Amino acid sequence: MWLTNDAIWSVRALTVPEPELFSEAPRLVAVDTQTIALSEGFGGACRVGPDGAVSCLYSVWRPEEPWHPIATIPGTVSVVGDLASGCVRTERGAVACWDNGWETPTLRVVIGGGAAAISGRLSPAIQRQMCARMYDGTATCWVAEGASHVVAGLPPLSEIAVGNDFACGLAVDDSVWCWGANGY
Repeated sequence: MWLTNDAIWSVRALTVPEPELFSEAPRLVAVDTQTIALSEGFGGACRVGPDGAVSCLYSVWRPEEPWHPIATIPGTVSVVGDLASGCVRTERGAVACWDNGWETPTLRVVIGGGAAAISGRLSPAIQRQMCARMYDGTATCWVAEGASHVVAGLPPLSEIAVGNDFACGLAVDDSVWCWGANGY
């Protein structure tokens, strides 16, 4: 269901979080490694090395724990997600996702090619959902372990972002479009 203009306005009117939410001091969580892409998830983080090696940290607040290897996918240029589940995008626009990263990650190809950017929201409280902005400006979305689908009715997009239960895209004409749950 499409979000109303009122819902889009309320997204724009969000306030900045109180400073105490970010009161923890910065901490070093990776050393002696080259990282070309980085993502954060629900408390954890993932990184991509120059050889396409993807690894994730269970918790950024426990940097003494090892980075868990997910897979090596040559040509990987971006990552979204955390150890529990996430996705990578290759320079050719293919998207592969994993689940269960702390044991034996199960990789699956979600999009064979054409993805220009990926975005996702990963939280234990919601169904993990991801979207890709394709090179032709369309949006393709999927949920963890689900099939991808093109979102109909959108103008060509230049950016895409995924929230808890909806996604928004910036169209090439600077209009903002949102889709997903409209329960507020």
